[in-house]
Amino acid sequence: MELKGKDYSVSREEGEITLTYKVPLTVLYPNPEDNEDIFEKIINAIIESGNITSLVIVSDRNYIYTKDQTDLLNDLANGYKNILESDLGKTFDSDIQKTFSEDVAKFNYVLFNRLKRDPIGAYVIGLRFLRELKVKGENIDSEEFRYFLDRFEQLMSKISEIKIVRDNVGIMLGYKIGDRQPYRSKLKPLIRPNFTYTRIMSEPPLSAIEIENYKIKDEDDTEVGEIVRCPYCGG
Repeated sequence: MELKGKDYSVSREEGEITLTYKVPLTVLYPNPEDNEDIFEKIINAIIESGNITSLVIVSDRNYIYTKDQTDLLNDLANGYKNILESDLGKTFDSDIQKTFSEDVAKFNYVLFNRLKRDPIGAYVIGLRFLRELKVKGENIDSEEFRYFLDRFEQLMSKISEIKIVRDNVGIMLGYKIGDRQPYRSKLKPLIRPNFTYTRIMSEPPLSAIEIENYKIKDEDDTEVGEIVRCPYCGG
């Protein structure tokens, strides 16, 4: 059985569930450990399709992630989904949004803008916001603010339970937002050639016209190359 999305497909065969995600060749870093945009798209795909046992990123090369690595991605996707389905995912009432609009924006930023892209960064930013809110709360006598603060604390507690966050608690103090090194240490794909891409790059278009050829001689090895012009390719 195969489930297809816009940019991905999911195949299920003999207990293996493989998510294959195609990344345009124009993307410089197609792998999730280096690119937070791709990271978020992979998490979204898992939320939509369910847990996977392997991940294949298809670009100029094939990046293959095995079960021990996809388990981390599954855990984040499930954690995010559970948060959204709980009271934490509900919209704040209009009075809180109006009175504490900047604080609500911070809550939403952590949950909706950062968590699926950089969960470690989301946790660090969230802790920083929470400390500021607690200081602010010392001068505010408001039941609504106490409710908001309690909900923010619950959010941070849920984020702290996500495995990729929990495994990196030791680096939180010096963590720089946007640093992808913690993800590189956890996600280490097998890299294989993409033979379709290699063939396309090595074979000129059928309409190409040879305009020059050359030889490069290096001791006993001689390489022959050619320069072509394609009338219909803008070249």
